[in-house]
Amino acid sequence: MISQPHSHCSRMFRRSVWLTLTALLAGFVINWTHAAERFRTYVEAQAKANEEGIIVYLYGPNWNKRSVKMLQSFWESPDTAQAAGNSTLVAIPIYQRPTPEQKLEQDEIGAGFTMPPAYAYRSNPTVVMQDKAGNTYAILAGSDDLGSGLSGKRAQELIRKNKKLLARRLELMTQAEKATGIDKARLIGEACTLGIAGPSSGLEQIKQLDPNDETGYIRRLTFDPRRFQGEHANDDTDTLEKAVMKIVNDKAYSTLQRQETYCLLIGKLRRDGATASVLRKHIQAMGAIDPESMYGKITDDILHIWCGDPAPEESLQGKDKQKTKKKRSRRSRS
Repeated sequence: MISQPHSHCSRMFRRSVWLTLTALLAGFVINWTHAAERFRTYVEAQAKANEEGIIVYLYGPNWNKRSVKMLQSFWESPDTAQAAGNSTLVAIPIYQRPTPEQKLEQDEIGAGFTMPPAYAYRSNPTVVMQDKAGNTYAILAGSDDLGSGLSGKRAQELIRKNKKLLARRLELMTQAEKATGIDKARLIGEACTLGIAGPSSGLEQIKQLDPNDETGYIRRLTFDPRRFQGEHANDDTDTLEKAVMKIVNDKAYSTLQRQETYCLLIGKLRRDGATASVLRKHIQAMGAIDPESMYGKITDDILHIWCGDPAPEESLQGKDKQKTKKKRSRRSRS
């Protein structure tokens, strides 16, 4: 009597194994990835959140038609659920001049959720990515993040990318728990500079572990080019250049920080009537820090506008014309 269920389970197990092996031998791919789970309220989504966090979709039901269309075409699509992995998902309506019923709905669904700051919440739809504790680590908004259409393919790519960065952040912080001193500060610093928001209290921990800033992460995490500009607003050109080059030549700062700071000097030189050769030297040096950044990619345009160099299109056309002339001369000789 006792052996019968055991025998039945054994047969079921063998059958399961056999089906799996058969599928593999037949060339089928078994996908063990789980799609994200959707919840009606933020409280429910946060209660069920794991290390992959929460992803929130903000939309305007009574005023933003695109966000309503993308609720179905993008947010509720299987591709988005697949991109979100094991994150929990929730869509929160943001009404304008809501009726009493709409306000109750918005308050119920969004209870516990902290809206992004005004500079980050520019439009609807907006996708807010949070860690397990509810700390926002990435925000997707506008056509650059969501794309110009309704499919949200661009957003799905960024969701995958940001989730990988979150996983890397968790990995680094786990390693940091086992480290001490400068090594720990360096791991936390890396976790704070991945391209998503760093872990909460990350900077404070680095300051305690590395008070002399040997890793350079304190300089990088506390630097603001706009504040730097205000502090040096009344400097003469030579004084400003020394201050700027100190930042530019210090690789503890990010390439973006170094290029933005360099642009302050270039602007000052131009306003002071620097020659084209002086401007050209600094503009080219600024672009060379990171040719693939937004600053690096506009270097040729700046050289054209401020130094009188050929426009990028004109220079390419000129090269093509030279090639054509050479081909014609060869033909005429033959």
